[in-house]
Amino acid sequence: MSVDDENQSIEYKKWVHELNREDAKRAHDRFDKFTDFVNDAAIKSSEIALRAAILINGGAAVSILAFIGGIVSKEKFDPHDSLNRFSDVSNSLVLFGLGVFSAALGIGFSYITHYATAGHAASFKHKFEYPYIEKGKSTILWSRFKALIHFFALMAGAASLFLFGADIDKV
Repeated sequence: MSVDDENQSIEYKKWVHELNREDAKRAHDRFDKFTDFVNDAAIKSSEIALRAAILINGGAAVSILAFIGGIVSKEKFDPHDSLNRFSDVSNSLVLFGLGVFSAALGIGFSYITHYATAGHAASFKHKFEYPYIEKGKSTILWSRFKALIHFFALMAGAASLFLFGADIDKV
């Protein structure tokens, strides 16, 4: 092999290396954009759903309080007799309050889920050789933690809606 052939071979390897490097940068950028997009969409939708659950249960609790206030203002209020009649209504008020608490708890779990999603995305290693992005040492751990907390957030939101539905048939 001549010196010119060797120089061309070195230049060719540098050129291929630069092409791979540019491909890797594009793959990293696509992955980061996708991760950002999915994370933003998840945050917005979970916030809307859990805020709606808070509004539903909170609105129901306020309407129960208004109902009790309306009855008390129209009748002579006998604490002993009225408290016995209002026990089902007060139980519903407690369940609506628990529904608000459950939705607020869901918002907290949602925040932790988003944090875990960011940790999961950050755990991937970026390389300059194909496949450009691969799992890191903590990727599986972050993935499992994210799934567990996501499950808790979903259960808290579902509990909030369940508590609202459980009260509807009593009121």
